[in-house]
Amino acid sequence: MATIIETTAASLNRHAVAYNQTINQQMRVGMEYENIFTVRASDNVWSAPNVTAGEVVQPYQSGFTPKNSVTFDAEELKLQKIKIDIIFEADDIEKWFESWRVEWHEIGKPEGDWSFPRYIYDMILMPKILEEMNTNAFKGLYVAPAVGVAGLSINSVTGLIERLKAGVTAGDIAEIVTGAITATNAVNKFETFSDTLPELYRDLPGVIYTDHDNKRFYDRDYRGQFGFGAGVGTNENTESRIDSTGKRIQALHGLTGTGGMIFVPDTKTNLVWGTRIGYPTMPNLRWKDDGIRVLKATTEFYRFYGYEYPKEVFINDMFTPA
Repeated sequence: MATIIETTAASLNRHAVAYNQTINQQMRVGMEYENIFTVRASDNVWSAPNVTAGEVVQPYQSGFTPKNSVTFDAEELKLQKIKIDIIFEADDIEKWFESWRVEWHEIGKPEGDWSFPRYIYDMILMPKILEEMNTNAFKGLYVAPAVGVAGLSINSVTGLIERLKAGVTAGDIAEIVTGAITATNAVNKFETFSDTLPELYRDLPGVIYTDHDNKRFYDRDYRGQFGFGAGVGTNENTESRIDSTGKRIQALHGLTGTGGMIFVPDTKTNLVWGTRIGYPTMPNLRWKDDGIRVLKATTEFYRFYGYEYPKEVFINDMFTPA
C-alpha cells in the first residue's frame, strides 16, 4: 500500500506540474461567470471609485456663480480565501487501479500509455471543482466554518446574487419590476424591462442575462406571436434579440431557478470577479503521501464576485421576491 501511495503522489505531482498550463486553461474555459465578466487583481480589497457629478452648465452672467455637486464614494470587494483539502485512502486507490482503465482511454495512445493521473484530473476532480465554483460564483454565501469542521462549498465565497440582494437592501440598486415570467408573457416582460431602463441606457446595445427558463419562454412566446423565433429554421431572431432596443438575451446556468434578469451594456465592464496578486488564479493541487496509508491534496486560492458601479446595475425584482 505504501508503495502505491508514494507512486501515486509522485505521479500526480508530476502531472500537475507538466500539464499546469493545460489544466488552468481547461479551468478558465469551464468557468461560466469568469469566462464572461471582467477580472480584477488585488492584495486584499478591490476598490472601485464611484464619483457622481451634478449639473455644471448654466446661463452666462458676469459674476462667479459656482454650481456643481460631486459625491466621492467607492465600491469595495474583499477577497475571500478558499481551499480544497482532499484525502484518498490506499484501499480506494487500489480499487481505482483495478478498474479505471475500463472507463478511460486516450485517443492516439496505446493502452499502456494511458495516464492514471490524467484520469483523476479529467474525470473526477476538475468536473467537480468547476461545478461547485460555477455555482458559488452566482449563488454562494460566505459563512465562517466551525473550527476543525469542513464547511459547505456554497459557503466558501459570496457570489453575485447575494451582492445584488445586499445592494437592493442598501438602496444602492433599483430593481425594475417584472414579476414572474411565463411562456405567454415573456416578450412583454423583456420589452418592459428594456423600456424601463434609465434613458441614458435604454437604447444602448447589450446583453440581458437570465436563466434558461426565461430565455426558453421568450423564444417560444416570440415564435407564437410572430411566427418565427430562436430554434426555428430560417428564423429572423437567432440571437433572441429584443426588437428596436439593440439588446439580446443570453441564458446562464448560474442563474437557474432565479427568474432574474441582469442587463450589461456592451460598452461597460461593471460585473467583475477578483483574484489575489502573486497567487495562483486557479486551484493548483499539491499531492502528499503522509505515511499513514492515505494520499492528501491541498490548495488555496482567492475570489470575490460582484459589481463596481451600483448605479449601473440593472436587474429585475426576481432576485428578491416578496
